[in-house]
Amino acid sequence: MITSPGVERTGSRLEWPYVIAAFATHLVFQIHAVFYNGFWSQDFSKHKFYIRMASEIPWQFFMHYSPGRTNPPLYHLLAGLIRSFADTAHYLTDIAFMNVVFGFAGFCFAYGIIRRLIASPLLRMAAITLILFLPFAMIHAEVVASDALSTPLFLFLLWFIFRFDPRAPIGRFVLSAIVLSLGLIAGIFTKFMFASFILASGVWALALWWTRQINGKRLALLLIVITAIPAIQAYRESVLYQTEGGYTYNATIPSTLSEASMNPRSIVWLREADVDVLSAPSYNWRVNRFYDLLLDNKHSFPAIVHLAMFTDILNSYQYDPYDYYFGQRGKMNHQRMQIAVRSGVLFSVLMVIAVIVWFFRSSIGVIRRQTGEFRMFEVMLFCLAWFMNIVLSLPFIPGAYYEGYWTPRLMAPALIGFFIVAFVLLDQVRWQSPRTHAAVLALVLAQSVVHASFLWPHPSEQRLYENDSGIWLDAYTKGAVFRVYNWQDSFTPNYDGVYWFGPTMGIAVDRAENGTDVENWNLSFKVRKGPSTLAPRAVLQISAPDAPPCQFEFEKDAEFQMDIPLKQGRNDIRLDFISPAPVERPDDLLIAMAQIWDIKLTSKDGRQAPRILP
Repeated sequence: MITSPGVERTGSRLEWPYVIAAFATHLVFQIHAVFYNGFWSQDFSKHKFYIRMASEIPWQFFMHYSPGRTNPPLYHLLAGLIRSFADTAHYLTDIAFMNVVFGFAGFCFAYGIIRRLIASPLLRMAAITLILFLPFAMIHAEVVASDALSTPLFLFLLWFIFRFDPRAPIGRFVLSAIVLSLGLIAGIFTKFMFASFILASGVWALALWWTRQINGKRLALLLIVITAIPAIQAYRESVLYQTEGGYTYNATIPSTLSEASMNPRSIVWLREADVDVLSAPSYNWRVNRFYDLLLDNKHSFPAIVHLAMFTDILNSYQYDPYDYYFGQRGKMNHQRMQIAVRSGVLFSVLMVIAVIVWFFRSSIGVIRRQTGEFRMFEVMLFCLAWFMNIVLSLPFIPGAYYEGYWTPRLMAPALIGFFIVAFVLLDQVRWQSPRTHAAVLALVLAQSVVHASFLWPHPSEQRLYENDSGIWLDAYTKGAVFRVYNWQDSFTPNYDGVYWFGPTMGIAVDRAENGTDVENWNLSFKVRKGPSTLAPRAVLQISAPDAPPCQFEFEKDAEFQMDIPLKQGRNDIRLDFISPAPVERPDDLLIAMAQIWDIKLTSKDGRQAPRILP
């Protein structure tokens, strides 16, 4: 270490109180987000279905793969166990709390790694603060998906490898190897990405032998226990997955790599359109009817990953009045995300430089049989193995942009490791001093405060951010247009205009800016009870920004009408199912409380606003 004793001592007394406060604050944010459905995000309906299967037929779910399933069974079995014992109305919340516990443990292991790599207490405090409040790290530690388990498991294994003593007595050595093997097998039952960790474990064992930390017998033992045995299980699981119709990602070899959906040029270098990410667009940002971020090779891989690391790109932690798949965000939070994505460039650049420096520096040290920086070699080996497992496959996956294979949740363990090595690099520079370390901590605190400011969901009356940049033109030519948001139709476009309605549903109306501040339009729709409404009567509430809430009671098929004042621009109308209380029944994952159709929005002069897809 280059770190001087003076730097080592500065901030040491404050470290533990500070770290405890940082973890406590993080935990408060995570628990708060649970109550605003922060665990609803990508593929939510699919995960609900798999959790139900794992709950009702656990052994079959463990032994077989249904067509289209993307992950091994362990996470959904644990979630299914909670579903079996929890009340049906609250099992998703209970699963979210399980995820929060997993995530909290994972961040504790990350801090354990930080303490072994960074000498300066101030830089250790800065590193754990940034990681605790990175948007992608917070969000995907809670979202219902296998990532909630795979990232903590990765961080545990890396932490355990740091504690692994290659010269320990043989009994302790074997026990440690067995723990690693069991952890890797658990990883394979969680996410197939752990195959890269297994491969890296073999390289790690060879590196221990090459640097003379273990002899040939211990090398053979390690290769058998931590590489061969988990690899056999990984192979068996992958064969079962492929033979029973698991999702194959349609991987193909393009005629030329330049024609790939995401070509090497986009992976390793920037694109002209990358400046777009500084405006912090959401995942479903539309320009001229196209999802602009998802167009092949328009934006570079580094740029969109940076965007997704420093913003809530799927709006998972935003207050969404409709619980739609992509979520909604308010204009204020959108502006805060713009600040975060711009100021975060400094951290992303530092991370890239640190990864390059430590890759070559630690690799050269191992090649020369030096052990002084072997810990950095371990971090780079396992993080790069995970990261490259994703990146190297991108040119061969059709729709790599559109399907979201670039989102940080898939690379979260590696990205967390890369941010840690960035602070290790700062800890090693020659011009360091207590003042520079304090400045780094202050900078990280400022960045984290910006993150926290848009990661605290709460009801708000502010207008929502508009993700479709061309909607104003539709409104101008038609007078007004409307879109319907319900989570049941999140995955497939609803062309027939017949909607299932659970707890909430939204109608976003965009009215043309024609010089008239407010116009009265008539909203009408037809409604009937759904299979989850067992009561003889049901009550809806319809509310709009400039109209008092209106409750509507119905027993059979009924028609609702209401005059609503609409301002120029976007107006959000919310429908709430008031009575009976919306509850998910075991035989109805969609929470189909009511069915709504024939939605019409008519002006006083008889013009009808067309319905367009969200």
